[in-house]
Amino acid sequence: MSYLDPNYMMACFALETGVSFKTNIKNPNSSASGLIQFMESTAKGLGTTTEKLRSMNHVEHMDYVKMYFVNIANQVGIPTSQWTLHDVYLSIFTPSAIKKKADDIIYRDGQDAYKVNLYHDVNKDGAITKKEICSNVDNFYEKGMELIE
Repeated sequence: MSYLDPNYMMACFALETGVSFKTNIKNPNSSASGLIQFMESTAKGLGTTTEKLRSMNHVEHMDYVKMYFVNIANQVGIPTSQWTLHDVYLSIFTPSAIKKKADDIIYRDGQDAYKVNLYHDVNKDGAITKKEICSNVDNFYEKGMELIE
């Protein structure tokens, strides 16, 4: 994997784990597990399971995070060395959004993905845009950077 800013990853891990940074964290409403909330189908595609991912230490878990990011970079055709903070988070949340415009709607009210991601509908208008998703990870990044300054 080409260079990927570790601060970007930490901001994404913070958002995805509720700032716990635990590899064993599991979403109670889905199979999503671990630092980037791997879905069971994603874990299987990487040759493991969410159960195994939850039992791994951080170093072992990061091997799968790395594999995941490399796979997504290959799918979208943008090397990780060129990823922004937004690209890192979108690769986790919904990779197809990486190439979308800021005001593009990613999910709408009525879709299952909208219902389980209400947090990202910042203005509560029934639509989640790329800009809204990115603003949430920006907040986690900024909070993290304040802690290390």
